[in-house]
Amino acid sequence: GVQTCALPISSIAFAPDGKRLLVSDDLYSLTEWDVAPRSLLRTLDGRFGGIAFSRDGKLLVTGSDKKPPNGAAALYDGETLVKRASLDDYAPAFNFSFSSDGRWLAAGGHGGRLSVYQTSDGKRVVESDFNKHLSVAFADDGTLAVGADKLAGIHLFDATDPTRPEHRAKGLPKRSELKIDQ
Repeated sequence: GVQTCALPISSIAFAPDGKRLLVSDDLYSLTEWDVAPRSLLRTLDGRFGGIAFSRDGKLLVTGSDKKPPNGAAALYDGETLVKRASLDDYAPAFNFSFSSDGRWLAAGGHGGRLSVYQTSDGKRVVESDFNKHLSVAFADDGTLAVGADKLAGIHLFDATDPTRPEHRAKGLPKRSELKIDQ
């Protein structure tokens, strides 16, 4: 198997084509591997923590759960790993999800709120008023974004226009009400 280092791994992400694997470690370095021959392509030093590719692989986002200047989040070209934009007014985030069309990026994580950024320039267009969103996702059809937190449950947002005010969906279960059929 591929071994990057003896440090604990923070995050991993396959490129959408499955040919490359990116790994960030606890010292915030990022290693890129060619999966088939299991060969190291490159290592980048910086503040890399959480990582995610857009669905088409054209964009990569990295971020950490630290506030600037010790933490930062940025958008990179998904192939060359050249930085395209820093995320505006970055709130610490470790979990990311791109909209299906790649125009929007949702970010959430330890100590942070759910934020939505334009991928064209990294500008934040929405920040939630809710607690720590530890997980974020976009619906496949691109119409909804969701954030989940430890205290208040699940929050749905209109993703067709993230600049519109967010709303909490009525009738969604809180964590204590979620049941999994055995």
